[in-house]
Amino acid sequence: MNVTLIGASTTFARGFADWAVAAGHDLTVVGWDPASAVASARDVGAKRSAGPSDPLGDSVVVLALPYVCLHPVLESYGAELDGKVLVDLIAPFDLDTMEPIQPEAGSTAQEIVRARPRARVVKAFSTRFSPRLAGTRVSRGANRRSTVLLAGDDHGAKRIAAHLFERGDLRTSDLGPLRRARELEALGYLDIAVPRPHAGLDAVE
Repeated sequence: MNVTLIGASTTFARGFADWAVAAGHDLTVVGWDPASAVASARDVGAKRSAGPSDPLGDSVVVLALPYVCLHPVLESYGAELDGKVLVDLIAPFDLDTMEPIQPEAGSTAQEIVRARPRARVVKAFSTRFSPRLAGTRVSRGANRRSTVLLAGDDHGAKRIAAHLFERGDLRTSDLGPLRRARELEALGYLDIAVPRPHAGLDAVE
């Protein structure tokens, strides 16, 4: 599958990129700093890199960037995001204090929908892309017991997201509507704040 990853610096971005390349996806890495995007793409073996001024060529776009960068990215791409499947991996927290942030709309995924209502948003979380595993190369077939939790109101978009992950031997579990994104973001924050094996999080593996 052709996939664009927006975010070149977070540990969730690196974890997803390593997995996506190992799974055989055709990955483009987009970074706000084009030099960082080039370096990140080279590090994970992605075929292409791009900057924020380059058009989005893929219909599936994964967002794995710091929360503080979310609204500038949404404003920069604008209507170009309409109709695309946006898979949101963002865990909102303050980079300085490491404290969680509660987005006004309830979750980052709901903020994306508020800003770009024509985008097809799916929230996703898996410890596969966590800081504990970021930078670890994953061979194809090694993730069969890992599960990606999905939430969204667009059932077609969730099917596409499920196909994206299942193509790389991950399982998926549909948690229901997009309002469940708040709970998934809490899981993401805990996986960052407690970067060690934890029974509650590892249960989704």
